[in-house]
Amino acid sequence: MKRRGIFRTKFRRDGKLVYSIRNPDGTFANIEDVARATRAERRVRAKKIVKSGYGFRGETKPKKRR
Repeated sequence: MKRRGIFRTKFRRDGKLVYSIRNPDGTFANIEDVARATRAERRVRAKKIVKSGYGFRGETKPKKRR
């Protein structure tokens, strides 16, 4: 069976929000702090170009106007 993308589960741990990613057998593969993950995502340059008005499509950058 082909595995669909990696899904992150958000929950609280020691009073902080964290994301957890699980292996197919249910054990934790990775646990990371939400604040740290969002800062890292902001530093990544978007590669996908989206037309104006198409809303959020993952990591996107607006299409250049002529």
